[in-house]
Amino acid sequence: MRKLIVVASVAASLLLGCDQKSTDKRETLSETLVAKSLSNMVPVKGGEFLMGDFGPLVGEKLPFSINQDDKVLHKVVLSDFSISKFKVTNDDYNKYLQITGIKKPPINILVKEYPSLQKGDYSVGVTWQQAKDYCQWLGKESDRNIDLPDRSTMGICGKVQRAIHSVCNE
Repeated sequence: MRKLIVVASVAASLLLGCDQKSTDKRETLSETLVAKSLSNMVPVKGGEFLMGDFGPLVGEKLPFSINQDDKVLHKVVLSDFSISKFKVTNDDYNKYLQITGIKKPPINILVKEYPSLQKGDYSVGVTWQQAKDYCQWLGKESDRNIDLPDRSTMGICGKVQRAIHSVCNE
């Protein structure tokens, strides 16, 4: 019985030690990723902008866009915000998945055709919700208000187009 208790105690100590090392590694990885992401942010001065299709205002007055949702030109007022200078890379997104324990999303058909799109320094291809989750995690970890842009901000800053641009309304 005594041997069983000793063996159980040693096993528990080893497991707890391994778990602590794993937790420490995730915390270090998280701190590094957050610091890198925040250092890449650049401020954008808010103000009043025109958003929509400018085609009817110039030349032959033909639309520039075939998308139905950007036809009407209208004013948009934005507060100051920050945006990442760089798209989030596959390496950085994979670190986020490792830190959070989120399962890696299935490979889409485009990546199956072009496996080089998975290179570490290429921008990650994720859904809008996955991008939003990443941004909100970054905000929580950094204690800042970081989120994926709404439609108005995306129209001014350029569309996300399946790559993450972290935006911070500061």
